[in-house]
Amino acid sequence: MLLSRRAFSLFSSLRAPAVYRQNALGSIRLKSGKSVDEGEKEESTAQEKLDELADFLENQRKENTGPSRSSRRHQEQSGSNSFRGPTKIFQSGDYYDPITLSPQYMRYRPRRTRLPLLGPSKHEAMKTDPFHILSLNPSKPSLADDSYKNGAILSQYISEMGKILPRNITGLTRKSQRYVGKAIRRARAMGILPVLSRGKGRGSTGWS
Repeated sequence: MLLSRRAFSLFSSLRAPAVYRQNALGSIRLKSGKSVDEGEKEESTAQEKLDELADFLENQRKENTGPSRSSRRHQEQSGSNSFRGPTKIFQSGDYYDPITLSPQYMRYRPRRTRLPLLGPSKHEAMKTDPFHILSLNPSKPSLADDSYKNGAILSQYISEMGKILPRNITGLTRKSQRYVGKAIRRARAMGILPVLSRGKGRGSTGWS
């Protein structure tokens, strides 16, 4: 009898996540099924969208257990309208447009553009490089140019993990890319910028 109880408790603990998801979807429908005044059309449309979103979540869960990943990829390439999920992960305090939670918006999202493997050519980079246009040299400390110790400028060319961004992302000329890399390494040695991160904000001085 003891073994059967343990087996039953283990089986119920394994089945708990699926039951929880079903209860969560059911609670969405219960909330959407409240009585609404006939004159309030906005609330009725919001309830319909909420029901439709719950249906899509159930269908997505069934699709995950159904066909394989390769077959789904083949269907997406063939042009089928498959549900791809939300395009952005919202954090606490973020603003959002209600249309972004609709299934139509989640289904039709633009594909990501692949980054170029190499940086721009010399003539293209000279038109957009701010250091070349303003004749700044962050790698050479001088009284007229203090960009070598400006963490707000140098942090724009550092990734979140503290890596110096390559030229295909920065769009700088080869000379300015060398100057920026040298200035970032000097700023880290001086304690202006952190080594393993970019800082709390892109517009800050790195540490603050």
